[in-house]
Amino acid sequence: MADTFIRLEDLLRAQKWKKADLETQQLLLTITGREKEKWLREVDVDDYEISPKDLNTIDDLWLNYSNGRFGFSIQKRIYLEAKCNHKYNVFRWFKYCYKVGWLYDGLLVKANWITEEKIKYDISAPEGHLPWIWLNRNFWHANQQTTVTYPALIMREDLKVT
Repeated sequence: MADTFIRLEDLLRAQKWKKADLETQQLLLTITGREKEKWLREVDVDDYEISPKDLNTIDDLWLNYSNGRFGFSIQKRIYLEAKCNHKYNVFRWFKYCYKVGWLYDGLLVKANWITEEKIKYDISAPEGHLPWIWLNRNFWHANQQTTVTYPALIMREDLKVT
């Protein structure tokens, strides 16, 4: 494994989920050269910026150290189960976010998005809850980032479905 991912592996092995989540964010920003901006665009998550090898290495580390509970491929499976695809649909998006624990207390009208303080950084979190690299950290900048960039990342064809 490349030296690039050693810190992430060490954090995941130690089950330091929050630090691993932040490290995942930092890795993606570094890989794409977006450290200064601190958020990604759709073009940044394509396979020219984040290689299939890098994306799947990050995912494999999350899968391995969470016993298959966390990772982008888990999020992709849940996303597909919610009938989501590249085209944004608010009802499906909310269903997905509710399933992974990013949304609570109802859908749409009374929906409440979790804040970073309410993220469950432990193995008992809902399946697919982590990595939570985008909400309220300005990582996925504005609505377009949550409705376009995030789906573009987890719907990449080179990312397996677990």
